[in-house]
Amino acid sequence: MGVRYAPVPSVTIVMVTVAILAAVATTLVVLPLILVLGRLHPAWRRGERSQAVWSVTIGLHTAAAAWCVADVLTTDLVPTAAWSVTGVSVLLACAATASTRVPDVKRLRLVSVSSLLFLIATVLCLIGLQPEQGGDRGVPKVAAEVPSWKRGNARPEAPDVVLITLDTFRVDRIGAYGQSPTLTPEIDRLATEGVLFERALAAAPWTVPSIASILTGLPALEHRAGMPSSSGMTYDRSPLSPGHQTLAEDFAIAGYRTKAVVANAFLGKSMGVAQGFEECVNLLSRAFVVGILEKLPLTRLISNLEGVRRWGDYRAEGINNQALRWLAEESPEPLFLWAHYNDPHMPYQADPDVFLPGNLVDGSLEKVPETGEDGLVVGEYFSSGVPVRSGVLWLEQEDRQRLAEHYDRAIRYVDKHLGRLFEALRERSKQRGRPLLIVLTADHGEELWDHGGFEHGHDYYQEVTGVPLIFWSLNLVSPGRRVEAVVGHVDIAPTVREWANLPLPGRDSGDLPEDHGRSLLPCFRGDTEAPNRRRYSGSNLYGLPAGQ
Repeated sequence: MGVRYAPVPSVTIVMVTVAILAAVATTLVVLPLILVLGRLHPAWRRGERSQAVWSVTIGLHTAAAAWCVADVLTTDLVPTAAWSVTGVSVLLACAATASTRVPDVKRLRLVSVSSLLFLIATVLCLIGLQPEQGGDRGVPKVAAEVPSWKRGNARPEAPDVVLITLDTFRVDRIGAYGQSPTLTPEIDRLATEGVLFERALAAAPWTVPSIASILTGLPALEHRAGMPSSSGMTYDRSPLSPGHQTLAEDFAIAGYRTKAVVANAFLGKSMGVAQGFEECVNLLSRAFVVGILEKLPLTRLISNLEGVRRWGDYRAEGINNQALRWLAEESPEPLFLWAHYNDPHMPYQADPDVFLPGNLVDGSLEKVPETGEDGLVVGEYFSSGVPVRSGVLWLEQEDRQRLAEHYDRAIRYVDKHLGRLFEALRERSKQRGRPLLIVLTADHGEELWDHGGFEHGHDYYQEVTGVPLIFWSLNLVSPGRRVEAVVGHVDIAPTVREWANLPLPGRDSGDLPEDHGRSLLPCFRGDTEAPNRRRYSGSNLYGLPAGQ
């Protein structure tokens, strides 16, 4: 699987890398100051002008880098790391000053070597970010293992398939599932035109195992993606094994273009869920870079440019922009597109229409917030999940109510932008005459103190493991159909495979264990109800793995 690492260290790598690059930019901008200070340097008075300029440049550069890194990292959580970087930078500044005594030839060699090392370090940092951005470019691994003469091209009538997963989306917030007045008119319309499953169950109470089950049709306790890798860090989790074939790999082998756009730190190459996608973009990683640019001197001017901010927009609007670019591409090959929306997830924001990447960086530290002038802890932006879960921060009823209001605004925001995507998909299907299947679900829900808890990843109540499941297509036989049987994430992959006429991997459905997925296609036509098989959720994020 290659290099794996936890999301928090990868973010720190990005922070330090951007800080160093910002320091270089700062040094170039203050070049006139370098020339002035160079004249005050002792080497200038000795006639060694180039050495004086060199010494001042390196000194300012390291000082700027120290300031940038310290500004980003100095918090109650990591003061030691910040001051360590500052101390090293000061030593480098002293070494640069001392280098004025080094002969010109040796100094040029020193500059060349140090520049090369700096370039290598920067490239390695940027490469380290790639697993968070998505899958391998080009032909997916499984497809590459299939002989070319067996691969073939996609059938002319092959359908486009769009998988939409909504992060942290409570099913009881959807009008089609009973919410009144509705918060989700666009999802409601999709449900009335498609097939809705009333009792769908998430494979797990958090993202990685649920998404892995959606893509493989296997229960969480079998594919084991998201299981603890050690007894240390909470977020050190096992990836999906490349031995488990995903929907993306199925479609890639069948000749499809496979694209994914996501906004969650856990989704990408490092956790295995991007395998099979020729392109998988994680907009959350980009948003962190934009957020860091806003925190640093001079670069915050760059981050305010429209192009930079749009590049790092991890909200539903940004997800749509990327998805619509792929949909607009002219290609004879059918498309399998996965879009994962993260807006209802922590951190909560009073106005989801406002893009605040700087707050995203601050929120990643999950500090205990100060009480506002209104006497409440929950303000316009709230990201303190860890203090609440651990009991360090206690939220009174008014704070809880405000959080619920923030959450509902995020639900409305996502639904609004889903409407834009749905309309584009409907129009595209009509214009191109290619069949289209839309699958909409959530990876899990969210507990808002329904049973005394908060967030997700820790229990299996309905508010966490109950998820929407809607299938839509222009040629569905029974639009508006509602199915009451218990189904789950594991049933999505077999259903999509059968609908798109893809080969079913592994054993026949009749030989599968009862907790494995089965096609729900017969339910579309009303031929039969799905059998009420038992469904399981497993693999906690917080606490020991469990099943229920």
